[in-house]
Amino acid sequence: MQRLRTEYQAMERDYEDQEITQDEEEEELNKLETNFFSLLAVGNTISIRPPNEPEPEHVEEDGTKGTPDLLRGISPFGPTDDPHPLFQELMSAVGDLQNAKEDLDELLFLKGEHENELKMKTTANMELTTAEKEFLAEFPADQERMTSSVSKLQDKVTQLRHLCEEKGAMQKHLSSQVAYLLYPQQGYEDIDLDPVDGPNRSLAHARFSVLLSQPEHLLEEVPKTAGGALKAAAKLPDSDPSKRGRMQLASKEYSIDRLIIAHNEGGKTDFVNRWLLHQLRLSPLKALLLYMTFVTSQSLKIRDLLRWQRDVLHYWWVGERQDSNRAASESSDYESKFRTSQQSRRTSDAGSGVGSPSEGWHPH
Repeated sequence: MQRLRTEYQAMERDYEDQEITQDEEEEELNKLETNFFSLLAVGNTISIRPPNEPEPEHVEEDGTKGTPDLLRGISPFGPTDDPHPLFQELMSAVGDLQNAKEDLDELLFLKGEHENELKMKTTANMELTTAEKEFLAEFPADQERMTSSVSKLQDKVTQLRHLCEEKGAMQKHLSSQVAYLLYPQQGYEDIDLDPVDGPNRSLAHARFSVLLSQPEHLLEEVPKTAGGALKAAAKLPDSDPSKRGRMQLASKEYSIDRLIIAHNEGGKTDFVNRWLLHQLRLSPLKALLLYMTFVTSQSLKIRDLLRWQRDVLHYWWVGERQDSNRAASESSDYESKFRTSQQSRRTSDAGSGVGSPSEGWHPH
């Protein structure tokens, strides 16, 4: 019995030693894994070719001989210069810093979630779970620890960055993420874009502002029709400085809508003409096509684009009236000639004794 007890104690000690060894190896493995993902997160390139393996021969084409690899893109032999060990240490510290910041952000996010949960359960007279109580109790210490870790890693990154700059170990081309982490005071280099929804937004076309539609009444908080916008502009007081401009714009949009709404005011020709003008005033492409037709086929030089647009709108209807008058004149001329020919024919038939059956035949 004593012998079995002694063997059991010896085996238990061996098991504890192996368990301690396993814990140490797991800790080392976790460090290596964290280091790997840290380097991967910052985009560090590590050569996977063994150090003693000879470089493969690269056959160059005749057209690319003598051309530097920097001009052709990625070199077939991998990176042109291996990263300096000091730079690798810097990238490892940058990865650790990024991971520490993410852990701190996650902790703050969980704190907000637990606070919301606490408010809801307090309102419903419910108690927190044991895990929630432990989290809220340990949060101040965890936040202080993570904040201190981020601060220390930030100092380490700054120190290693200065060393790399002094020794010339910094790589020339850094990714935007790494550059931001190394030089946070510079920030990202963004391109300033024009505000899309600025206070002075306008739908006026850059070239054909008079000819083309400008339906700004559709962008209001409560969209209106063209007629509704015209009524709203008419109700503005005369002291309002924007009344005149809004009246002009609303009248323009209302007249464009009336082109196809008021289709009973004329005949088929008038409706087709209205429809063509309506399509022209809604399409920048058609307006440009009309402009190019004037410039190319008519060999005209348009010096005042605004006046040309007004002339198009003016002579569009003038041409229509002239065409209708010409058509009416031709129709009246045709009718008068037709009546004259009929009268002359009847006169000639009467003189020659040829007439209608009722006139030339009498029963005996």
